[in-house]
Amino acid sequence: MTAIPGKADTCVIHIGTEKTGTSSLQRFLSKNRLAFKAEGVVYPSFTGANGGSQWGFFAALPRECWQAEVGARLGISDRRAAERYGEDLIKSIDHELASCPSPRTLVISSEHFHSRLQSSESIAALKRLVSRWSDNFRIIVYFRRQDRVALSYYSTKLKTGDRQVQVFPAAGPNDLPYYYDYARIYSNWASVFGASAMRPRLYARHELADGDLITDFCLSTGLHPGGKPRPPRINESLNKHGIALIHILNDLWPATTARKVQPFRHRLVSLISKTFSGQTYPVSRDEARRFYGQFRACNRQLASQAFPMRKAPLFSEDFSDYPATLADSET
Repeated sequence: MTAIPGKADTCVIHIGTEKTGTSSLQRFLSKNRLAFKAEGVVYPSFTGANGGSQWGFFAALPRECWQAEVGARLGISDRRAAERYGEDLIKSIDHELASCPSPRTLVISSEHFHSRLQSSESIAALKRLVSRWSDNFRIIVYFRRQDRVALSYYSTKLKTGDRQVQVFPAAGPNDLPYYYDYARIYSNWASVFGASAMRPRLYARHELADGDLITDFCLSTGLHPGGKPRPPRINESLNKHGIALIHILNDLWPATTARKVQPFRHRLVSLISKTFSGQTYPVSRDEARRFYGQFRACNRQLASQAFPMRKAPLFSEDFSDYPATLADSET
């Protein structure tokens, strides 16, 4: 192992959540990596390919990543390959920090931290890894109304080949899916990094600084967005034609296993996504209300933990953009 380089003053860890504009933010950080480095901000390049997401950090943790899709994407087939990947990641970030004249901030961004690190033990493993590079942490997390997240996640699941995907997963007041249980997510991260490190934000245009995610993130982390080019806006949702085509593709060309990467299928899905982007509401207004209603208690708990000075509800309860019935929907 190489010698530990000088540590960054602060390590910013952006954990998502998923479906809160994370890809746009990561593309911005990746696109301006050199400009940020000149300002003492390091956004690692070793695991920041494919749009800039730092999902490779998940593979560097002590878990069997070769059995998951992330392992296949990184060419990790067994435990020894995973160990080599982790060693290479550490060496690369050591080098990037050492080559930065005055590293004040290390930025790590991965929505996988939200969806795949579901216990305080797994989060603690991440802290042990990143403590090599800083002693001071800032955890950035954006929360979005649960039905909105589910609606966006629906398109993503279709694209990955899921043939039985439901818009709203089964949930109950005593058995909330971790993915949507924001109080539990916040509590797990705060228990490891401390409440003082947490920087919770709400993902809604009127809640963001200047109504813009990139501006909001930079203000929350002390980064300077001025003069840096921004990537084009990307709509990852599908309209009704895109959904119909992806359903046909999944029937004719299923994504067989998580360990086998299918680049040609991925390109076709990307083409469909770009050509037929938009928004579809395959659920009714009442269905959306019922799904969201199951999370009111956990949202109140999140408000007391993360936003104790806030008087207004965390999320708007306007569901008027959903169709009253599916017969009214464009689908």
